[in-house]
Amino acid sequence: MKIHQNSTENTDTDLVHILESSPIGIAILDLATGQRLFVNSTLVDIFGAPSREELLIGDISDTWINPNDLKRGWDALANDQNLTNFEAERRRFDGTRWWVLMNSQQVIFQGKEAGIVWHIDITDRKKAEEEVHLALSDAEQANQVKSDFLAHMSHELRTPLNSIIGYSQMVAQEIFGEVGHEKYLEYIKDIQYSGNHLLNLIDDVLDISKIEAGEFIIEESVFDLDDILKDCVRVIQGKVDKKHLAFRFSPSDKSLPIRADERLVKQIILNLLSNAVKFNVPDGSVSLASTIDQNSAVSLVISDTGIGISTNDISKVLEPFGQSRSDIHNTHEGTGLGLSLSKKLAELHGGTLELDSSLGNGTKVTIKFPPGRTVEY
Repeated sequence: MKIHQNSTENTDTDLVHILESSPIGIAILDLATGQRLFVNSTLVDIFGAPSREELLIGDISDTWINPNDLKRGWDALANDQNLTNFEAERRRFDGTRWWVLMNSQQVIFQGKEAGIVWHIDITDRKKAEEEVHLALSDAEQANQVKSDFLAHMSHELRTPLNSIIGYSQMVAQEIFGEVGHEKYLEYIKDIQYSGNHLLNLIDDVLDISKIEAGEFIIEESVFDLDDILKDCVRVIQGKVDKKHLAFRFSPSDKSLPIRADERLVKQIILNLLSNAVKFNVPDGSVSLASTIDQNSAVSLVISDTGIGISTNDISKVLEPFGQSRSDIHNTHEGTGLGLSLSKKLAELHGGTLELDSSLGNGTKVTIKFPPGRTVEY
């Protein structure tokens, strides 16, 4: 749309007066020739021109870095189209580069069809965007290097670890004869336990790395969640009994068929149950409950009467390798990956992990799966 001005000297003078007082760089271009008919002092300063006259008579193409940008911008103006948030890199008189955001409006000036072009310097913004882009690129590259390193180290560590675990099992079973002293059997069991612990740690580190790199793939199937919960209860029951804990399992009144990665869901539950047992107090209790709400969203709640986590440490323990600063927590074995990995695995399913705890008052962890995960038979 064109704004038609009376082509009188007074009208042009009034327009020039308004544009000259603007803090934004402004030029008026002859749409027939591309000649600058007017530039305000702000634009003269932005371009670093020795004078207004030199900017007026200079070749407009000299101030453009990319000829294609000039062509796109000029084609738009020449075809009765206004520039809207048009970004381009320009050149100052001293040769330095700057980024400009341009908008335009067509007018009649000095009796000619012309375009008022507003110039806003966005150099600082573009530099910031470039820095962010470079930082993201560096971070992605660092993540890739980390992932490659972990994958390589995983392979290098698994082979000897599997050998250690396998041979220690053979010795513990005394396949080739009696070991002799009972102490040796105790040491062999310690070796087995430590080897399996390291193997699980390697798996957790790799899973965290893959999730952060966006390379983790979930393999979905439909299964009844309560069946998985019962399996997990059987697995953890030995540790519960060993610590003389009371255990309460409250399955949902309804069947809970969901579409998810069965192995990962089991991993989430076992991680949380293991923590509930590990950080519990003698003769304490652990509870596991499953529910489904009216919107078909499934929730799992694991509660314990353990040592708890201070409010200040809750966000910390949800980060990889993050552990509570409490001296009580430091006496318990752990890598600080369980909660973080469980949270990330839940989020991969579109779910959430919420942690409610206070020091000395136990912990409650709630896993919520979105309604879209629930399957109706």
